[in-house]
Amino acid sequence: MSNQTLSAANEGRALPPARLSIFRNGVVISTAVAAAVPVLVLELVQMNGAGRGMGFVLAVTLLALVFGALLGAVVYGLNFRTLERVLNQYVEQIERVAAGDLRVRLVIPPNWTSQEGRILVRLGHSINDMMDRMQSVVNEVSLALHQLESDTEDILDATGKQILSANEQDAVVTETTATVNEVRATVTE
Repeated sequence: MSNQTLSAANEGRALPPARLSIFRNGVVISTAVAAAVPVLVLELVQMNGAGRGMGFVLAVTLLALVFGALLGAVVYGLNFRTLERVLNQYVEQIERVAAGDLRVRLVIPPNWTSQEGRILVRLGHSINDMMDRMQSVVNEVSLALHQLESDTEDILDATGKQILSANEQDAVVTETTATVNEVRATVTE
């Protein structure tokens, strides 16, 4: 719990604005209105026959509005927790990829009906497709590096053989030169 939340709870003040932002969500607002409007209409219709005052009608309507807002907040909270759990799983898996494990794939939850859920499913499939392509590219680069290493070893072997052959030819030429010089010295005498 944050210090701001603790101090607000200790001083009996209202919740911080971040906590109240849930009541600005469309699901919460529409649930509250959906609960309050029918109650208001029913109370207004019954007000004439029952002899109730306008204060009672407003109190019942306000109670329905609060109940609807709380119900909407609960529904939104449950949905939000599910979305948050899935997003945290996505982040953990992506962090593993960032650490170098390209075998990781996201576990995509099935049968989402909310717009947010469908977006998470699309995101999961897109990330998994990207990881498949990335792993394919890494495999191709790895194969190319192995081929390059093999070709380099072949070139080094061939170069070593050429150097050995050149050294042998140098020895033969040196020996031939020595023989020619001996023959020349013998002829000159």
